[in-house]
This record gives sequence, structure tokens and C-alpha cells, in this order.
Amino acid sequence: MKKEFLLIGAVAILIFSIFYKASSYSNFVKSLDEIRVQEEKIATIGELKKSWKNSKIKIRLDAIKKYLPKQSVKSFSKKKRKLKASFVKLNPKIYNKLIKDIWNLKVKIIKFKSKVVDEKYEVNLECSWQ
Repeated sequence: MKKEFLLIGAVAILIFSIFYKASSYSNFVKSLDEIRVQEEKIATIGELKKSWKNSKIKIRLDAIKKYLPKQSVKSFSKKKRKLKASFVKLNPKIYNKLIKDIWNLKVKIIKFKSKVVDEKYEVNLECSWQ
């Protein structure tokens, strides 16, 4: 009888250890995945910082302002490394070009509002780069 209890106890400990090992392995795999994601984020941040140091962002923002009709630019101010701009009466073609150019720049979009008024678009934009 004592041997049977010892055998049952040993089997229970064996089963418990197998489940513990499986759960610890899955936690290990999850933590590795989290570390990989964080490494990718850090690499992305490094790339963005390099591109933000590049002064071509200011030049590209000025180029965006130049191809827009003057009556469409309600406000456009660049202070330090921030842009605040407001555009009105944009036709769909110019609106799409503006959106595409802004999204292709490596800037942090802080505020972006867009609405349609009489088949013309109005855009309020605030972005920054570091």
C-alpha cells in the first residue's frame, strides 16, 4: 500500500513538472517575441532620428506649400521642428497629392483633420520631427 502511494505521488509530481515545463517554455517564447518587437521599435526610432536630423524635411515641406494654390493656403507656419498648417478649397487631385506627400514624409502627425465642404476639401495639420 505504501509503495502504491509513493508511486501515485511520483506520477503526480512528474505530471506537475511536465505542465510546469510546458508553461515556462511558452512564457519564455512570449518574452522572446516581446523582445524582438521592442528591438524592431528601437531600430525604427533610430532610423527616424537619423532622418529627422536631415534638413530635407523642411525643404520638402516648403515644396508642398509651393505646389498648392495661394488661395488654398490659409496658414502655414514652421517653428523650430513643428509645422502647423491649414488648407482650404482643395480639389480632389491636389488633396490626394498633399495627403500622399505628408504621409511619405517621416514626421510625427500630431493632429490631422480633414473635411469636405461643397466637394472641396479642408485640411488642418500639425506635425513635428525631431
